[in-house]
Amino acid sequence: MKHHLSSIIVILLFLAAIFSGERSYKNARHIIVSDLNQALSSTLASSQDDIITPDTVALMRDKLTLPVLKDSTYIAYCLPGDKPKGICSDIMHLEDASIRGYADVSMASVFGLADKRLPAAFSLMAVFWLIGSAMLTRKKHMAPALQLTPMQRQLLDLFKAAPDGELSKEEICRTLWPGKPMTDDAMYSLIRHLKTSLEDSGYEIETRRGFGYRLKKR
Repeated sequence: MKHHLSSIIVILLFLAAIFSGERSYKNARHIIVSDLNQALSSTLASSQDDIITPDTVALMRDKLTLPVLKDSTYIAYCLPGDKPKGICSDIMHLEDASIRGYADVSMASVFGLADKRLPAAFSLMAVFWLIGSAMLTRKKHMAPALQLTPMQRQLLDLFKAAPDGELSKEEICRTLWPGKPMTDDAMYSLIRHLKTSLEDSGYEIETRRGFGYRLKKR
């Protein structure tokens, strides 16, 4: 459950980074459009030309405030019903003609104008959370070095070698105390101490009533 929750948090953080990045990109486009609008409006107000000329374009570029637009902006006539492509200004009028100012810039240039602090913050949070979760998961699943007595080690090896990890009481006594009468107290003590030693290992010893014991994963 905790693993799934951690994954959900990472996904949410990355989604927040994507959505905030998209919003920053749209804000940057809006800034470009606003600059195009003010530059074209100011150009039309001060220009004496009744058609678009190279001087008109040069004057508009001079009035732009964003350096990235100064070498990539142009003016184009609009026909009724035309759908603008790319980043452009609002429709304005030069004599009887409709015109727009266009910014021929790449997505990278637009994103370069965007405020990247919030997307970067969410991305870093997601990365750090992912790294931290991975480290905690790895630490949790790393088997600690078991401090076992020779007898405990021998019993653990018996469990691992047994089919399904099951051993009867008789098998344990016969293997660990060969030729001696069955010593329940010694066996119970050994099992109890081995259970304690395995508490942080990911394994446990289960009592099988009427049979013996079984080693299994938690």
